[in-house]
Amino acid sequence: MQAKRRLNPNDSNDLGYSSRLGITVSRKVGNAVVRNRFKRRIRAWFRANREELAAPVDLVVIARSPAGKLSLAELDLRLRELLKLAPLEVGHG
Repeated sequence: MQAKRRLNPNDSNDLGYSSRLGITVSRKVGNAVVRNRFKRRIRAWFRANREELAAPVDLVVIARSPAGKLSLAELDLRLRELLKLAPLEVGHG
């Protein structure tokens, strides 16, 4: 997962939210059902925790093969840990 701070805080998507989410899930994670379930869980987590994020941030979640086997609690724990560890770098464009 990577998080980048936007250079222009007024640069937000059309919905007016300051933080945005991108998800990439390869076929190595599982079949279509597993991949879509993972993406739904990530989106639900993002909606529930958007207010806690340092705004504005762009989050990009890149799922690896074991990601499809994570429970909701494990997914929540790992995303929170990654956000604490992720350096929020100034984006370059």
